[in-house]
Amino acid sequence: MASIRLNKVRGNAIETAFDLAIGDREFVVLTGPAGSEISAIVRLIAGLEDVSEGEILFDDRKLNDVAAKDRDVAFVASDYVPYPGLTVFENLAIGLRRKNFADSEIRKRIASVAAGLGLEAQLEKNAESLSVEQQRFVALARAMVRQPKVYLFNEPFVGLESTTARRGRAEIVKLYRRSSATIVYATTDPSEALAFGERTVVLIDDVIQQDGAVQNI
Repeated sequence: MASIRLNKVRGNAIETAFDLAIGDREFVVLTGPAGSEISAIVRLIAGLEDVSEGEILFDDRKLNDVAAKDRDVAFVASDYVPYPGLTVFENLAIGLRRKNFADSEIRKRIASVAAGLGLEAQLEKNAESLSVEQQRFVALARAMVRQPKVYLFNEPFVGLESTTARRGRAEIVKLYRRSSATIVYATTDPSEALAFGERTVVLIDDVIQQDGAVQNI
């Protein structure tokens, strides 16, 4: 649903002019050691950090000055905190209500995503009462109900028990296979990067070292 191109981009943390082209409906994993600025790259694409030089384009449309809320992206990171005092359902619904979706469509989307992620029993619970693992899946659900053109993941499962992280990655793979979205996933864990089996871009100090099929990496 959207191709992405970073053309000679620099930002607060990106000192070297950075180029990257991601095809429509492609799944790309960005990986590298701490300090590789993969998180900064994803945040630049999301519109959460400013571009000081160069261009970010979706389908050849320049987005440098387009607010994050207007880019049709969903951003999921490990530091997600649910809105306090709201149920899981309300946390999932709030973004859709801001876009004036009908209540019937909101309930339909939330029911479908909650069933897929095993969150049905948590929908009426206060989101703050959930475990860290459950809150991470609420963050994933909140992105999925939006059905954006682009999903951006910034180490969403870092620090979780390995079985839970594997389940989360499996859900993202299923999302990719059934949707028409473009996905960019950033991780400093090389084993996690290779586990997806998709195009992998390896960076050191915001410079691309390798870019290709996971088998070649």
